[in-house]
Amino acid sequence: MFSESTDTAPEGGEAESLAGDSHARRVLVTGASGFLGRAVVGRLLETGWSVDAVTSGNSPDPDVEHEALRWREADLLDGAAIEALLSGADAPFLIHLAWAQARPIYDSPENFRWVSASTRLLKKFFENGGQRTVFAGSSAEYDWSSGICRERTTPLAGGGAYGAAKRGLAELFHGLCEHYGDGENGSVSGAWARIFFLFGPHESEGRLAASVTRALIEGGPVRCSEGTQIRDYLFVEDAADALVELLGSEITGPVNIASGEGVRVRDFVLELAERVDAAGLGGSGVAGGDSCAERIEWGKVGQSGNEAPLVIADIARLRDELGWQPRIGRSEGLDRTIAWWQERLAAKAGAVS
Repeated sequence: MFSESTDTAPEGGEAESLAGDSHARRVLVTGASGFLGRAVVGRLLETGWSVDAVTSGNSPDPDVEHEALRWREADLLDGAAIEALLSGADAPFLIHLAWAQARPIYDSPENFRWVSASTRLLKKFFENGGQRTVFAGSSAEYDWSSGICRERTTPLAGGGAYGAAKRGLAELFHGLCEHYGDGENGSVSGAWARIFFLFGPHESEGRLAASVTRALIEGGPVRCSEGTQIRDYLFVEDAADALVELLGSEITGPVNIASGEGVRVRDFVLELAERVDAAGLGGSGVAGGDSCAERIEWGKVGQSGNEAPLVIADIARLRDELGWQPRIGRSEGLDRTIAWWQERLAAKAGAVS
């Protein structure tokens, strides 16, 4: 299935003025209404791109409007829908974020359907004149027992069906970029973005930052694991900025998208609690009572025995080759996450009353 919303191509807008040719700066973004996709679309528009934003019929309703933005709906598991999408987009650039929505994702066989769909999408993109693409990979491709993950040297293993599917797609991705780059479209290129642990607005409620923030604001107990594992967290808008910068570069191959800094899960949760307290939201939006940290129940959520104690990205390629660093950072990102949840919960309460 493929459908297109009413075209709202820019008329002398920022994207045209920056590029001189809106076609030259048009990018197709799949998974555009998802957690990361929303931030990517926003950053693209901020930096002067024209965007064809793709959602599926099961995606959240898009709530962003812009003169340089066109919303499109397509089932990427349908080959005919991919054909129609690419022939109608006329975009030389592609950011592919869409993936299986089945939960739990790590062991779902749905992952492997998306390997085929994503391969078909990439082939048709190049065959329709596409020039530059960034595909979303995952830290789950790595063997986490290595601790520090480096693109060129860390073994790839683990991650269940999800990690295996992303690893398989990465091999196909690199092969197709090389194949089409050796043909008539010799200028085509692609970067494979291995994305680590993100947090921020629109995050799924079952994930760490979202579940903890909501529980803290609502005033209930916060159940966590012991939190001894060390992870590399990055605010979603910083990740989006890195992906947009990567798209506009000539860098190819795998690139880690992360902060490059490790933090204990326990310390991450405690910082979140402190910032909720500082905002005066420590219980149903009312200041007073126990501090947020006092309501955290450590060890109440199980931690699998084979969970890696340390997972951090080496971001040398991102930092040195791309010249990228976070614009927002973890602390401000936590404040923005808290503010978003406060607004969301207040709106829900208002709707009920």
